[in-house]
Amino acid sequence: MKILFVSNYEPWGLVAKGLMPSNHLFGIKEALTGLNEKKSGCWGGIFNDGTVDFIRITKCRLNLFCTFSKYDVVYDVINVVSKMVGVVNKECH
Repeated sequence: MKILFVSNYEPWGLVAKGLMPSNHLFGIKEALTGLNEKKSGCWGGIFNDGTVDFIRITKCRLNLFCTFSKYDVVYDVINVVSKMVGVVNKECH
């Protein structure tokens, strides 16, 4: 399973460094066996046979829809993606 965690700031960086309680990510951090920065503003980790990616966005843009469609679950803490993600064509990927 592939999970995408979308936020408007980067809480996962602080959690990975032990500077913020992990419950801020609603238990996702505990499920990861590895959490690392892939590039500035983009983190990822592995759990069981799946992956979690964390990205920071400020607003939902049309060019992100194909990115969202590659994930089984898109967890949207800013309620921007979830308003639009229903129109994603799963054939994008």
